[in-house]
Amino acid sequence: MTILYFTSTGNCLAVAKKIGGRLCSIPQMNKTKEYTFSDDSIGIICPVYGLCIPPYVQEFIKKAQFNCSYLFGIITYGFIDGAVCKQMEALGKEKEKSFDYLNTLKMAENYLPQFEMGKEIRKWSGEKGKKEQEEKLNQILADINSKKTSIHHDTYLDQLLTKAHEKSYAYNCGIGMTKHYHVEEGCKGCGICTKVCPMHNIQIVNGKPVFGESCISCLACTQNCPQNAIRLTNEKSRKRYRNASVSLQELIGANQ
Repeated sequence: MTILYFTSTGNCLAVAKKIGGRLCSIPQMNKTKEYTFSDDSIGIICPVYGLCIPPYVQEFIKKAQFNCSYLFGIITYGFIDGAVCKQMEALGKEKEKSFDYLNTLKMAENYLPQFEMGKEIRKWSGEKGKKEQEEKLNQILADINSKKTSIHHDTYLDQLLTKAHEKSYAYNCGIGMTKHYHVEEGCKGCGICTKVCPMHNIQIVNGKPVFGESCISCLACTQNCPQNAIRLTNEKSRKRYRNASVSLQELIGANQ
């Protein structure tokens, strides 16, 4: 089994590790220009960005060739999943390679401008949150292992919401969230932000991070700053999030 994943705070990597197989980071595959994958089963794991499949992931799928008998996708989300399964299904049909299985998995929401990370951490580290996530993930694992054919149903409201977001999409590669970042004096110029950025969009200049214009708003830099020194002007709190089962070094390895 081959798993292709994109992660910035560890949620999708945690799911990929749980499923197992050959784990391939999409940023690394883009870096090495590896776009042909052959295996009995191939899976794509990515997050929801603004009720949509991130354009970065969409572009990768359009470039990739999947040679397999079973193709599946798992999309993680924190608040609303929208019509992402319909989006993913359409991407497969464009390539004349239909997805056999698509599902969504609710996990901690990590979008700083709208959600307070402390509340999310408490919610998903508690007994109820852990049980909810574990039960859904175990069901997904059972489905995949049995090669179940199933596409998660996106409601009409889901489709309307996703279409509305697509019209004014804010997460394309470009300036992204860069205009909202500012770096506090506590920054030590350690360079972790440069290593977790999947776009290689950050450089350390005179001991401080400088952001380019290839940001995809993944927030990996600010969520994983060891000094908690990269701030957003519109963040809900200073608290930051990384999936408890994923280490900083694993994130660096995935995105460097």
